Amino acid sequence: YGLAPTHKRLLECVANGSKVLDLGCATGYLAEGFAQKDCDVVGVEMDADAAQNARAFCSHVIVGDAGDAQILKQVPGPFDAIVCADILEHLSDPWSVMTELLSKLKPGGKLLVSIPNVAYWKMRFDLLRGRFNYTETGLLDQTHLRFFTVNSFHVAASECGYCVDSMIINDGGLPGFPHPVDWDSMPGIVRWLVRVFSNLCVFHAIYVMTPQVEETS
Repeated sequence: YGLAPTHKRLLECVANGSKVLDLGCATGYLAEGFAQKDCDVVGVEMDADAAQNARAFCSHVIVGDAGDAQILKQVPGPFDAIVCADILEHLSDPWSVMTELLSKLKPGGKLLVSIPNVAYWKMRFDLLRGRFNYTETGLLDQTHLRFFTVNSFHVAASECGYCVDSMIINDGGLPGFPHPVDWDSMPGIVRWLVRVFSNLCVFHAIYVMTPQVEETS
């Protein structure tokens, strides 16, 4: 059905001709966009049939669980960009995965993570009503194993050795809020509200991350 707004923004974050790791590449719908930008794409996908389709757009596809340390060790880095498009929440230990991916980045490389925020206002309201019902898709997707807030993801990134250089808000999660966010059409007070109270107002975002630089004395 075409790329979602999140995917299009991820594509915009990666320079033409980059070497890219697409973690959880599925059938290669995002890898295809990178290939159109002359990127060399390596994919990791646990579904063998999906991986076979992704090979049309990837120079190499590893079939296996992206959360398996042994699978990640097979990934031939380093990369200019590593993309985790709504996959970390499906893994049992996303912290170990992010830490392992540090060694797969080139100097100046970046990790791009898109992930929902479990603390946005509607989820809080549902919890007040005693609702935490899993669904086939969305924030409470039945295959989601881990949940992050905007705040807790920043902490996790730091603990795994990254700096969050920027957060790109895809969905403000507010009534009538456009998806993707069109900041030019938003009243100033709404822009302020979302940015200052992002842990409450942001439903989904992309985090652009780079390895922390050790300070020298």
